[in-house]
Amino acid sequence: RRVQKAKTRGEVGSWGEAEVGKWQALLGKAGWIAREICQFSEAQVYMEERLQLLRERHGEDTPRADIAHALSDLGSLLYKQGELAGAEKYYLECLPMYKKVHGEATLHADIATTLHNLGLLL
Repeated sequence: RRVQKAKTRGEVGSWGEAEVGKWQALLGKAGWIAREICQFSEAQVYMEERLQLLRERHGEDTPRADIAHALSDLGSLLYKQGELAGAEKYYLECLPMYKKVHGEATLHADIATTLHNLGLLL
């Protein structure tokens, strides 16, 4: 909620990389904690706020691992809720981003995990 207030006051745009990194990490952790205790709507709010913060800072389509992780986390949350179409949307969005970040031909764990998660949807 503090991030929301900072956005309202126009402060987020002046945050440095460390400040954005700190807040996105906190929002991600809060989302995972809420997810683990089955507070799904609260988890989704934190995770979506994290994604929005990262996209506002780095650009909507900028390939970055932290943005891809935020997308993957949202996919996992929706998968856990049984919302397979929503999960697929997020997984399909993060997969090409991971490939750009890690390299098309790289066998990176992030790429493998996302392919695995997509396979779980079948």
